[in-house]
Amino acid sequence: MKLKAENTFKKEFSNIAEETSIIAEFIPKNENNYTVKCKIVENNETIFEVKTFAGSRERAKRLVDNWNANASKIYPEILNLLLNNNEQ
Repeated sequence: MKLKAENTFKKEFSNIAEETSIIAEFIPKNENNYTVKCKIVENNETIFEVKTFAGSRERAKRLVDNWNANASKIYPEILNLLLNNNEQ
């Protein structure tokens, strides 16, 4: 019984750790201006962070939701764009 509980909790803690490594929040500046912060944290260290502005609460929420759902895809794309030194 103890082993089963440990295995179950180990999986849950692993899932919690993965979820908390992707962080997004929006902070209202006024009625039509929100700051959105998106980050990736590993071992209590921020390895990536981006901050932008959104013109509405709905837009800010979409940015946060998209980051939370797709950070593992978005982050490498941003890095590739930043590292790309080919002029287009």
